[in-house]
Amino acid sequence: MNWTTNGISCGSWAPHPLGGYSSGSGIVTVLNSGCGAALAYLGLPDAANVNGGANIISYNGYKPFSGTIGAPNFAAVRNGLYSAWGYEHLFRRSGAPANISTFFAAFANEINNDLATSTSAAQVGSMNVVRPSDGGPITPP
Repeated sequence: MNWTTNGISCGSWAPHPLGGYSSGSGIVTVLNSGCGAALAYLGLPDAANVNGGANIISYNGYKPFSGTIGAPNFAAVRNGLYSAWGYEHLFRRSGAPANISTFFAAFANEINNDLATSTSAAQVGSMNVVRPSDGGPITPP
């Protein structure tokens, strides 16, 4: 559950009415308010907009990237050293009509093409490790 200020004072925090923020939905505004320190899990595009810079936190002794927010090197993620990562799942119904299968393939290809030049995510194909499920153990392929 993500928490937010309730609009009355910085000392009053309450559960976010929608269960949390999504990228670009206001989390940076809350972090940039005068309400003091806060902890948030941000994607790099949001982290780049935190006043004074975001403090990237290590997990198991590794940060998710080296370099800068604008030009990250995701080697720690790709090699399984930083394990707080997940991936997007795309599903389609078995036996879906051909037009759905065609759309699905084109959509998955477009996502992969966009990730090839992304500075905020890594292509699954560039990973040197795998995991059987979200949060599962990380192993060599």
